[in-house]
Amino acid sequence: MEELILFWRIILAVLFLSSAVSKLQKMPEHFAILQDYQILPASAVRPFGWLEVGAELLVGSLLVLGWLQPLTAWVTAGLLLMYSAAVAINLLRGRREISCGCGGVAGNHQLSWKLVARNVLLMLVCGFLAQYTATYGLLDPRFWITALVSITLLLIGMGTLELRAVRRRMQALTASEFR
Repeated sequence: MEELILFWRIILAVLFLSSAVSKLQKMPEHFAILQDYQILPASAVRPFGWLEVGAELLVGSLLVLGWLQPLTAWVTAGLLLMYSAAVAINLLRGRREISCGCGGVAGNHQLSWKLVARNVLLMLVCGFLAQYTATYGLLDPRFWITALVSITLLLIGMGTLELRAVRRRMQALTASEFR
């Protein structure tokens, strides 16, 4: 059970830390994506963008360290709920052609109900994590073994999804050339 808890902590940490780092590298683009959602007033976009990235860095770091795990899991679920609500609002408005703004290993995609479903599943994982306190510390070799396995599986999964997307694009291009 401890390995499963650590596995999900690392998966969530990598998602949030990589997302925060990619947003920090392109903050003007991130602000534009937030503006595209048309939920926040223009004056709140920049402060919210900085606050959001700070929250992602904080929860990602706390998930790696295992500190305050139940609280961190609930805050992480809250962020995912906020993201899901923003995506759902825009989908219900018929606005699918904007970037999700996820960044990091999750990538940037157009809005879809798949993003909402993914976030709901991750919120369930957060609920699971909130029931436990961290047992593995950074000095425990089991932490590093589980962390490496988690990151490897995440990268394989993300790579597979990207290869499928490239394949679909190639098939679409090939089909359009022969028409």
